[in-house]
Amino acid sequence: MPRSHLPFMRLWIAAFALVGCAGHAPNPAAAPKTFDPRDSGAKADGKSLDTAAIQAAIDRCAADGGGSVVLSGGTFLSGSLRLKTGVTLFIDKTATLLGSRRQEDYPVEEGAWEGHQARTHAALISAKDAQNVGVAGEGTIDGAGEPWWGMVRAARVTGGQVSPARPKLLAFIECHNVRLENVTLRNSPSWTIHPLYCQGVLIDHVKVINPPSSPNTDGIDPDSCKGVKIVGCELDCGDDCIAIKSGRDEEGRRVARPCEDVEITGCRMYHGHGGVAIGSEMSGGVRNVRVSDCVFGGTDAGIRLKTRRGRGGVVEDVHFDRLRMAKLKMAITINMYYAEKPPKGQTLATMDIPAQPVGEGTPIFRDIHISNVTAKLCQTAGEIIGLPESPVLGLQMKNVSIEADKGMSCRFGKDWNWENVTIKAEKGESLVVKDVQGHGVK
Repeated sequence: MPRSHLPFMRLWIAAFALVGCAGHAPNPAAAPKTFDPRDSGAKADGKSLDTAAIQAAIDRCAADGGGSVVLSGGTFLSGSLRLKTGVTLFIDKTATLLGSRRQEDYPVEEGAWEGHQARTHAALISAKDAQNVGVAGEGTIDGAGEPWWGMVRAARVTGGQVSPARPKLLAFIECHNVRLENVTLRNSPSWTIHPLYCQGVLIDHVKVINPPSSPNTDGIDPDSCKGVKIVGCELDCGDDCIAIKSGRDEEGRRVARPCEDVEITGCRMYHGHGGVAIGSEMSGGVRNVRVSDCVFGGTDAGIRLKTRRGRGGVVEDVHFDRLRMAKLKMAITINMYYAEKPPKGQTLATMDIPAQPVGEGTPIFRDIHISNVTAKLCQTAGEIIGLPESPVLGLQMKNVSIEADKGMSCRFGKDWNWENVTIKAEKGESLVVKDVQGHGVK
């Protein structure tokens, strides 16, 4: 590493170490330690596989009580790596960690895929049952996802599936105190950042860049986690930029671990299917979410909540505040009939949707607050579609202004209160409200 970068790196490690484990500060006299994969034979030439050398540095770091494994001055080609307690992977701005293009460099293991347990290829970087782990620095992690995307595109043509599932770029399972800061993440084979069953996650000024055409390359997917903060990130993805999840259908309800206490602030989101999404895997529940001071440009949707019959689970106490949107397909979508196609010539707002019996698979959306939102140059203002047996409950909107080609359709709701909401549509009606009981839509 160039000497000019060492002071910054040491300060970062020291700050990370002060967080400690379970609220206990470490010995202030203990200097942070650094480990160089070159000492284990890493070439950093972008051609030689450096997996074993980097993993050896991680193992030495963990065995020595923790510290930082530093990549600098080159391109480190690697397959799957496993972080351990107390270890930070620090990628200097002079370095790139490049994922191998070979499937055999990503071991197959039991993991999670879209809300279910499944056999998957291990992530490029992962940690399990670890504490105080992280990835930092101003360098780049490139997942070299094109071969994996090609497999998905081919499977879609034939109607098949890719199995085992593709690797994620960064995956953390059952970890405490995860910190991701400043790095640039590119070309993920599938989801880019996936914390699952974690507590205490900070994702700070991370940049995610995946081509718009890359399949299922979500940016950040907190999944059944508690205490997540996402701040100052820039996300340009091939699927949802941020998607909050908690398991799928009966399996998710059985595990019953909600995603809760999530704060998203100061982020910018481009392309992708949704800016900030909740679902559709939310069977364990989602609660206490705060999204503020974010900008959405060119995404399919800005605010995107999605579920369907059979999911079950409760999404509640969700707040969106001070958001700016432009050039979206749809500014706001709250859809409890997700992935169901209306008959030809009809829409979710007009088709016949008979009520079904309420059971454990009935999803619930309630206490959703949207305030101080401006959206311009959108194709459609939005759609808010509940279920006849489970209407969207207590939707509060205040100081919302949307300009779009088409207006907003609302159906199956109860106890709404809208104040100072302006929807301007170039074509047709600006707002259609149907089957909403006790609404205060003004």
